[in-house]
Amino acid sequence: MKKLMICFFQVCYCLVGNGQYSIANWTFENIGTAVPSVPIEASSHSGKVDRAYAYLSGGNNNGSPDVCSGSETWATNFWPTGSSRSSGDYLEFEAEAKGGYDLIITNFSFSTFLSSASGPRSFEVYYSIDGGSEKYLGSGSNSFSFCRNRSYSLSEQTASGGRISFRIYPYEQDPAALAATLRIDNVSISGQALLPVRLMEWTGEVREEGILLRWATATEHNSHYFSIERRTKHTDFEEIERRPARGEAEEITLYSYLDAFPVIGANYYRLKQVDRDGSINYSEVIVLQYRSPTEIQVFPTIPHTQISLDLRAFEASEAEVSINDLQGHRLWYRSYIYPLGLQDIDVSGLKKGMYVLVVTSPRERVVKRFFKQ
Repeated sequence: MKKLMICFFQVCYCLVGNGQYSIANWTFENIGTAVPSVPIEASSHSGKVDRAYAYLSGGNNNGSPDVCSGSETWATNFWPTGSSRSSGDYLEFEAEAKGGYDLIITNFSFSTFLSSASGPRSFEVYYSIDGGSEKYLGSGSNSFSFCRNRSYSLSEQTASGGRISFRIYPYEQDPAALAATLRIDNVSISGQALLPVRLMEWTGEVREEGILLRWATATEHNSHYFSIERRTKHTDFEEIERRPARGEAEEITLYSYLDAFPVIGANYYRLKQVDRDGSINYSEVIVLQYRSPTEIQVFPTIPHTQISLDLRAFEASEAEVSINDLQGHRLWYRSYIYPLGLQDIDVSGLKKGMYVLVVTSPRERVVKRFFKQ
C-alpha cells in the first residue's frame, strides 16, 4: 500500500488508501457495431477519472463477436508471427485522472480467447506512468478452448491528474492464418483515484486544557467527513470525534478539535477522511506526550511589589515565563535555564488588577493567575 507524506504548509500529503475500487472497465457492451471504432471508450469508469480509452497499434481491428461474457467482445488479428513481441504491435488501455486527483493502481486484469489455434499464442504485458518508460508486468499464453482470465497486481501512483497505460503485446500468430483472431474481454484497471482532499497541515499542540489538533485543506472534492482517531498504549485506534467536511472547496479550509481528555503519556492521533463514494484515506500518525498539569507556586498570592515563582516541579532544563493581561497582551517576559529553582519577579510597575502568569517549557505549558494589589 502506497503512503504519501504530509508536509507542513505545503501541498504534499500523507494519505493511505484503504480498499480497491474500479478505475476503468471495458466490457465492450457499449460499442454497438459489428466492428468497433477505435479508440474504444471504457464501458464504465470512476467519477474521478477524466477519460479512459482503448487503442490499437499494429494489429487489425476485426470485430466484436460474443465470446467471454455478455454480447460483445473485441476481436483483432494480423499480429506478429515471431517468437517475441514487436514494440509497435499492441492493444493499449489507458485511464487519466481528473485534475487534482492521483491514481493509485493495484491491479490490471483481462480475459482472452482465440478463434483458432492459429491465433497469437503468446503475449506480454507492460505499463507506463504519466507517459514514462514501460515497465514489464507479466506474460502468458492464449487458448482457443476456453476464455482464459488473467490478473496482475502492482503498486503504482501517478502525479496529480496523471494517467496509467497498459499495453498487451500479442505475438506468435500462425503466418499461414493471419486472419485468425484474438478476442479480449472484461478488461479492468483497479485501485483508487485520490485525493478528494489535499492536506496542508495536520498538527497537534499540548495545552493545559488538553491536546489541540489542527488540520487544513487546500482543496476538497466530494469529501464527506473527517474522523479523528486516537490510539494509546493500551488501546487500538478508535474514533473520538467526527467533523463534517465542506465537500467541495477550492480555497483553504481550517479545522480544529480539542481532545479534552487525553491519557497521561503518549497519545497517537491520525485523521481519517471519508469520501462520499465510501473511499477512505488516512493521514500520517502524530504522537503527543501529555502529562497532568504541573502545579507552580506563586507567592504571595496578592503581591505588592514582587512575586516569587517556584519552578522546581518542572522537569525541563529551560523555561520561558511571561506575564500577560487578561486580553493576552504580554507585559513582561524572561527565559530561565537549569537550575530553574525559585525565581523572584518584580511586579511593582504593574497596575492594580488581575494578571496571567504563563510558564512554557519544551514539554508543557502552565498558566496561573494572580492579583496585583
